[in-house]
Amino acid sequence: MRGVTEDVLIDQMDTDYEDLQKVTRSVAAIQTAANSARITSKLGTDLTVDLTGRNGFPIDDGFDEGLVVLPAGKSAITPVEGSAKGTVVVDYSIDSIGRLTDPVKLTIADGQVKTISGGAQAEKLRELIVHNGECARNIAEAPSIGTNPDVSLTGNQSTDKKKMGTMHIAIGDNVTLGGSVACDIHLDMTLLNATVTFDDVTVLDTGGFQRQTVMDYAGTL
Repeated sequence: MRGVTEDVLIDQMDTDYEDLQKVTRSVAAIQTAANSARITSKLGTDLTVDLTGRNGFPIDDGFDEGLVVLPAGKSAITPVEGSAKGTVVVDYSIDSIGRLTDPVKLTIADGQVKTISGGAQAEKLRELIVHNGECARNIAEAPSIGTNPDVSLTGNQSTDKKKMGTMHIAIGDNVTLGGSVACDIHLDMTLLNATVTFDDVTVLDTGGFQRQTVMDYAGTL
């Protein structure tokens, strides 16, 4: 279980799993129904993706397709290949790099990362992409939503991307989420304080999870 340390197992597992399931599956229903999504932030993120025909994947009990995913608490989705375009400013953490000291800016076009800017950690991300080949530039997840109110932000993706109010994107492999890009890497990146809208439904507003909107709208689907 990548990223699952002893501290995670001891400190990050206690939550109301019945409620977590309801919330996470509601987010997944909204993702599945959406044709598009937009992510924005005050730091400069502005990314749009096509979600036509894609399904949300709720991870709400720690198990997913025979895999153990702990702690639980996110709903993931992969956009249509080639559709992601815009800018993402990652402000909190990146898998295999950890908590960021400076934001990392990604310029994205045609579903791929085109440029990366920032400090030393941005250079580390560039190195990871080069090492894993062109497939590592693929936008594999966006926008995936954290739904667990009881995990902590730690710099570890096993908890960061599950924290309610966060959202994450990923680069690299998207086959496990229903996509067609196979790659040796799948790298998550967590943002705080983002606004995320699926079609006309705002699920996150500046990092605030819009629970009532989510539950009410999902109930109509």
